[in-house]
Amino acid sequence: MIIKSPEALDIHLKNNLLPVYFLTGNDPFLLNNCVDTLKKACHNTHNNEVEEKRFHINQASEWAELIAEANTYSLLSEQRLINASWDKKTLDVKGKAVLKAYTEDVNPNCMLILQAPLVPIRQWPDISQHQHVALITLASPNASALLRWIENQLKQEKLTYTQGVPNLIQEYTQGNMRAAAQCIERLALVHKPGTNLDMDDVREQLLDERDYKLYELSGACLEGNTSKALDLVRRAKNDQTEPTLILWFITQELRLLEQLNLGVSPQALNIRSFRVRQYQQAINHLSQRHIHQLFRQSQALDVHIKSGSSTQLWILIEQLIIAMSNH
Repeated sequence: MIIKSPEALDIHLKNNLLPVYFLTGNDPFLLNNCVDTLKKACHNTHNNEVEEKRFHINQASEWAELIAEANTYSLLSEQRLINASWDKKTLDVKGKAVLKAYTEDVNPNCMLILQAPLVPIRQWPDISQHQHVALITLASPNASALLRWIENQLKQEKLTYTQGVPNLIQEYTQGNMRAAAQCIERLALVHKPGTNLDMDDVREQLLDERDYKLYELSGACLEGNTSKALDLVRRAKNDQTEPTLILWFITQELRLLEQLNLGVSPQALNIRSFRVRQYQQAINHLSQRHIHQLFRQSQALDVHIKSGSSTQLWILIEQLIIAMSNH
């Protein structure tokens, strides 16, 4: 089964919950949202008696460890959920073989979610056609689709609006779904259901976006302006910006740089024209090997954040910023 949108996933989950879900696509926000949707469905189905585990696959030898983990039973809960990730652009032969064998004999007491955002859909056919498997493919929406999404999110929050409000949100957040979602979330917190938003209501919340300077942070990294990048990340710390949000921005930029290095055009990646120069500056100095090193550094930081440890957290974030912008 192939699922091509979050809306299609919602429809699927009304009647189904499969033991294996593969996720691919170049939009981290959509990817994370779909993972959260799958987790919620699993917890609801099993009355919140679910043991979760995060698993990062960094090399071919670890595929067998993932399946061994999927076949392990919990002492605390009847149901387990493994959220695994593979950040390479190809699914190696060993990975395909291991996953195919597992889909033939799944553990019914374990739900396996495998995030492989860089693996193209053509590499999945043999596996994704299995009855126990759904392949979720996610692509960043174009401008018109994003505008419809913003309108729908406002509707779900029971907020009406004057003409131009969705366009203002879209323009200010520069096509970034996460930033648009955060703006709408703040609007819903400030205004009661049924409120008719005007442009000033929205501008008031959009001004908060400037405080975080995250777009400027990623731009400074791309341009190689280390001192500005460090200044912005320190201001973000003072503003109590979530470290996960900073890491998400940086990881998104790394994924785009990797694709650009492979020859994908900026237009195909929905990169705004005014930012193409920044990406070009970065790929002129960052090799594919350097980008992969930055990926590994960001993965280690992600594990550190998820562990709940605050020790040296912001130092590690600064080290990542320096490594990315020092070119």
